[in-house]
Amino acid sequence: MDTSSAPRRERARLAAALPAAVVAALALAGAPAQVRTALDRWKESPTGIARSADAARREVRGDTYVEVVETLRARIPVGGAYAIANGGAGDPASNWLRCDLAPRTPVLLLPQLCGDWVPDRRSAPIPEIAAVVATDGSVRLAGARGLLTTLWSGLDGPEADIPGWMDEPAEGAAVKGTSAVSGWCQEKGGPPCTAIRVWLDGRELDAARVERFPRPDVCAAVPGMGECSRAGWRVSYAPGDLAPGSHCVAAALIAEGGRHRRVGPWTFTVTP
Repeated sequence: MDTSSAPRRERARLAAALPAAVVAALALAGAPAQVRTALDRWKESPTGIARSADAARREVRGDTYVEVVETLRARIPVGGAYAIANGGAGDPASNWLRCDLAPRTPVLLLPQLCGDWVPDRRSAPIPEIAAVVATDGSVRLAGARGLLTTLWSGLDGPEADIPGWMDEPAEGAAVKGTSAVSGWCQEKGGPPCTAIRVWLDGRELDAARVERFPRPDVCAAVPGMGECSRAGWRVSYAPGDLAPGSHCVAAALIAEGGRHRRVGPWTFTVTP
């Protein structure tokens, strides 16, 4: 006879005889404090819990934040996507948005040095609405596509493989003293590019600052280029115009019909 199983059978018989309420009370007594607190909250009515949560949200995150979230909820269907700009993974306001707008899908917009934005999930469709999170934790609404097209705004024509490049500054270069952003652009056997647009640190430079000049070296190096008296382009800077440190530059080489080639953005460093 197996006597070792007798105590187990006795404990099971006693447990079965205990009222369910007693078992629950014993389990609750041994539960962690946070679990007991949560269970105590269950005694409140659903209306009271909702009112308490809303009041706490407004107290901690502010009325403006709550109003933005309510607007987003009204505009984004459940399962739809929204973008978060200026918010990293460890940013409290971004984490609040992810929690308060679930199950809506967040797409993080990563800021670039040149003022452009890149979605961190390239394959995801770009949502219509972006929530811009400020450094103080406040949130405002903006059009996601408006943020994404800041750098290349106004380039309506198609992208094309137009002969041309930005020679200076080279990507990752260190420059000192008088410097210039310069390059060349000309279609084979045709006229030079109709316009050059240059962005420095995310801001477009005045078109009047772009000089055009001959580039005989281009004609010599690239067969079929034709006459290159205006193939070169540059924007000059005097010493002290650019602060020491990292800068970002980009250019659009624009040919007839609005066709254009985008060069950059890339960074360079100005040394003292």
